[in-house]
Amino acid sequence: MDIAVITQSVNTHSGSRAPLELAKNLSKNNDISIYSYPHNSDKNLIENLEKLKIKIILLPYEGKSVINQIKNTFALSKRLNSSKHDIISAHCLPPLFMATWFSNTPTVSTYYGTQKNILTEKNFPKKLSPLNNFAQKILNLIIFVEQWIIVNTTSKTVAISQYTMQEADDAYHCKISFIYLGAISKNLKSEQN
Repeated sequence: MDIAVITQSVNTHSGSRAPLELAKNLSKNNDISIYSYPHNSDKNLIENLEKLKIKIILLPYEGKSVINQIKNTFALSKRLNSSKHDIISAHCLPPLFMATWFSNTPTVSTYYGTQKNILTEKNFPKKLSPLNNFAQKILNLIIFVEQWIIVNTTSKTVAISQYTMQEADDAYHCKISFIYLGAISKNLKSEQN
């Protein structure tokens, strides 16, 4: 099977590790291509992934500006259409995720949960001013819309735990299944024994 994995960056920081581990595990029996923004990429990690016959495609536009994100969305869309993957595994935010809409490839998105009230977390334990409280409500709405789109516009969505599966149902009224993040499949267990 030819699988595209879309991620924010090729490094092992924070949530970036999960899609890379998935790609490594899937590469044992499949052709894998990882698509990512170029910034924050770990060159040694890229070399190690390439040794496993995983193709790494860094998108052409550097930087996090809105213009470059839009350009990368179209570049990724064009690349996905020309590559003819069997399936896309999406672990990304809306700018890259939107590129999957323009491909005719089934897409599985992974729901990692929704982080709300980011201003409160940043300023904890201080109380927010009325202006910041209003800004937080706007940000929460934006986050909700972004996550709703990701959860509800793919061929299939999976959660990383039972908790996030329930969160997706409660917040977005979307019934999804879960695959524990980091779980080793029966096939991989038998290979390791």
